[in-house]
Amino acid sequence: MSVATPRNTTQLLDKVADSAEDGSVKLGQIFDALGTRAYGPLLLAISLIAASPIGGIPGMTVVLASLLSLVAVQLLFGAEHPWAPDKIESMSFDKSRLTSAKDRFGPYLSRIDALLHRRLTLLTGDVAARFVAVEVLLIAATLYPLALVPFGATLPSLVIAVLALGLTADDGVVILVGHALFVAYAAGLVVVWPF
Repeated sequence: MSVATPRNTTQLLDKVADSAEDGSVKLGQIFDALGTRAYGPLLLAISLIAASPIGGIPGMTVVLASLLSLVAVQLLFGAEHPWAPDKIESMSFDKSRLTSAKDRFGPYLSRIDALLHRRLTLLTGDVAARFVAVEVLLIAATLYPLALVPFGATLPSLVIAVLALGLTADDGVVILVGHALFVAYAAGLVVVWPF
């Protein structure tokens, strides 16, 4: 069953699966299907990669920081959905794999949805999302020099992940926590950053 307006992670996954045509779905189709709701999952995925050991690979932090910045700029200026080069948007995924992932992770997503849900929508609207985009841009800017520090991107990337999770779940409480973590991160930089 198609979900017109996904309100949680389970419905987002349903929407992605429903966007598949002829047994496969292209990344660009996913962006089109999710519209502005694609920003949260995309930022979440990139930030979690940056926070993982993959982010510790030399040069990877710079690449991921650039991707975060690219997505955040589009969110800031109100693009209908994230843009990516044609080569990336044409990447396709087999629908059976999407269905398998949905079946495998569905129970876990349901538990997450039980904790995260639509609330404090004043902090999840278009204006609030642009504020999140500014925070992501500022954090991403700090990732470039932190690329010289082994796993220096882990903590700031997790801050972005919290903000992105709030956007994904349309949960203002989580975004509020993300704002608090951003302030703490910024304050920490002021204290330890060598000027």
